[in-house]
Amino acid sequence: MPAAIQSPCRICQYLGPHRTVNAREMMFGTREPFLYFECGRCGSVQISAVPLDLGRFYANGYYSYRRARPNPLAAFVVGQRTRYLLGLPNILGGIVSVFRQDAAIQALSLTKPKQATRILDVGCGVGKTLDRLAAAGFKSLCGIDPYIAHDLTTPAGVEVRKQSLEAVHDSFDLIMFHHSLEHVIDPVGQLRLARERLSPDGRCIVRIPTPSSEAWDIYGTNWVQLDAPRHLVLPSRRGLEIAARETGFTIETMIDDSTDFQFAGSERYVRDIPLDAPASHLPIDRRQRAEYRRRARALNGRNRGDQTVFILR
Repeated sequence: MPAAIQSPCRICQYLGPHRTVNAREMMFGTREPFLYFECGRCGSVQISAVPLDLGRFYANGYYSYRRARPNPLAAFVVGQRTRYLLGLPNILGGIVSVFRQDAAIQALSLTKPKQATRILDVGCGVGKTLDRLAAAGFKSLCGIDPYIAHDLTTPAGVEVRKQSLEAVHDSFDLIMFHHSLEHVIDPVGQLRLARERLSPDGRCIVRIPTPSSEAWDIYGTNWVQLDAPRHLVLPSRRGLEIAARETGFTIETMIDDSTDFQFAGSERYVRDIPLDAPASHLPIDRRQRAEYRRRARALNGRNRGDQTVFILR
């Protein structure tokens, strides 16, 4: 067992001692080691020291930056599903949503946005979620991501800028962190910046992995959502509550949206199989996949899933 360390928690500032764990880079399978610690007070898990060359861990086909070839028919169908999920009923969208879910849009639906809602997506990659909103008729959309190669315009015409939240000076009705807040070293500071850029009645969506979960308890450093070293700070539920309070937010809604990935991905790491290795390296039959999904649903119902959606007002 690695020794405990003392260091300020980046969520609650507790100095420790904290339990340390050794994690490896396993998405691409470099297996480079990184020291993390679990806060002795709030339970948030965070990297001890940020790599100076962190940007290289987002290269080589990182999933958020892969641009799909434009497909007008697919965009139309996805737009109908998005409209349906956001309360704009249509038959095709309802049918498609039965067979293919969209966790990001389902989280967004909790805020009941209008097509005129001014939306900023922070850490949006190449803007795939924004394109789904554009296809559903949303007009005031913008994305930012510091790790994209350069500014870009999505196939649906949405502007995505290569910049951080500090450089944004506009006001928005809704700011979204879809699995991006864990990629910054100061999540409390990012939430403070988000609040400053929200309209008086604005909301903030935070979708994030959490160590307050069965998966973290079971798999430890083989938990797929630890994702060393890209995930810098993973707030516990208590940690996110502390961060919200410190930045002037109140938590309006908290639900889990974890999936079978918490098991299928973590089992790969247990067997020393990188995430981007062919699926045949860890074959999972339909029965096992169904069991993983059943377990994920049960954990979500008990607030023990490994992904949580926070709606902050």
